[in-house]
Amino acid sequence: MINTPKHVSLDWLKSEELLDVAESLEFQGLEKFFRLTGNIYPDLTKVFFTNLKVKGDRFESRVKGVIMDITHEVWKTVTSLKCDGLKLGKGTIEGLEEYNKVTFYRSCLRNPQAAGKGFQVGGLSVYPRILAFIIVWILTSRGHNHVVLHEEDLILMNCIRNQIKVNWPSVIEMQLEKAKRLMDCRILYVVLISKFI
Repeated sequence: MINTPKHVSLDWLKSEELLDVAESLEFQGLEKFFRLTGNIYPDLTKVFFTNLKVKGDRFESRVKGVIMDITHEVWKTVTSLKCDGLKLGKGTIEGLEEYNKVTFYRSCLRNPQAAGKGFQVGGLSVYPRILAFIIVWILTSRGHNHVVLHEEDLILMNCIRNQIKVNWPSVIEMQLEKAKRLMDCRILYVVLISKFI
């Protein structure tokens, strides 16, 4: 099953006077990635996804007998995303030694004293809530449970909010690898994969 592509407009965020959010996302270099539109090829995307292999700092796939090597240059050409910045992985927070997920989550709440169980989006103030939805719907898209923030979501929110450059291609590659490994997961980044094809 394919995840329906979602888009966000930084111009819209600016027009709604959400300049902090728009500027933080611009600092990350995500403008072109958010503007990716165009035809999608569901069947070819499924083949690409099925044959996907991560090889070090790049990934490759085979579609109709053609090996597609997605290198740093391809990332930059298609999305303008550079393969530099903080490389995040599950449980890896190198470069974020002072980060504490509970403290950070509480700093995002409208009422920090009302922190309940778990890391829910519901109690967040406007800026962190918008970031949370952009992360869980677009950047690290998943098929379900968009209300609960995972540790990776909180780390990405922290990086975006504090203007710490993130290696977005590695984040997307990690998501693709994770989605391929999980049986119930939907195919992600359909527009991006269609651009690669």
